[in-house]
Amino acid sequence: MTDAIPVTLVTGFLGAGKTTLLRRLIRAPHGLRIGLILNEFGQAGIDAVETRDQAFVELAEGCACCLRNDDLVQALSEMSARGDIDRVLVEPSGLADPLPLAWTLQKPELAGKVRLDSVVAVIDPLHHAEAGREEWESQVRAADVVIIGKQDLASRQILTEAEEAVRSINRAARILPPDEEALVALLLDAPAATQIGPLGVDRPHARHSDFRAVSVEDDTRYELSALEDLLELLPADLFRAKGVVARADGGWASFHVVGGRAEVEPQVTPPPHGQSRLAFFGRGLNRDRVMSLLAPARREDA
Repeated sequence: MTDAIPVTLVTGFLGAGKTTLLRRLIRAPHGLRIGLILNEFGQAGIDAVETRDQAFVELAEGCACCLRNDDLVQALSEMSARGDIDRVLVEPSGLADPLPLAWTLQKPELAGKVRLDSVVAVIDPLHHAEAGREEWESQVRAADVVIIGKQDLASRQILTEAEEAVRSINRAARILPPDEEALVALLLDAPAATQIGPLGVDRPHARHSDFRAVSVEDDTRYELSALEDLLELLPADLFRAKGVVARADGGWASFHVVGGRAEVEPQVTPPPHGQSRLAFFGRGLNRDRVMSLLAPARREDA
């Protein structure tokens, strides 16, 4: 599988709760080395986020929302060159459109160094209607995952209205509260945080959560076109999927899905274990359901 570092963009209008989310992601006991790129010094700086011994880069002079941002490209290139960073979190300006930033990650200079994993939009249910409409809508429209914050301060009606506002712009996005017990595992794809048992075994992430992880490990080969089709049509309650699989026509492929975004690498280096390994993460999952989803692509006699 590729060695490119996965990058998560954490967007949100001013005051929506991005720093709170970043703090939670960094403090969690996931065992990952996280590179952090912030745009707004003084609003979400070193002291606010408390990075401790985590890898850290801050673009105090730059703007992480800029399409032609040499500072951002340079920072990501340096993180890739270190060889000890597992994931990068990028927080652009609260007024930023994340789409140009996603384009920046596709620049030739970053090919093979980083890859866009997901775009997360944090919204304030109490004040989203007063946010800059163009900026707010661009952030929600680009998001794979939307986190509705400040739920302890909002009534059920306000939360429902906020969710409806999100759905009117982006029906494909997965919507979560900020206190979901499996949130860290979902956004960081962190093994230590997922509490997944042995491959092929599924169990709840926490006693009060209905999120489950199901992994499949065997010698089955997969028809790539059929696999791509099913990944594009995963049900809304399945949030993340990843894997490396032996192709029915020879060779190996890898994939990862976050929210509604699916990416497939049709040719990757064969894994040392020599088996197809897939992991799925979502609500109410069990092994039978996952195997049923995969059935059209599995070629056990190939």
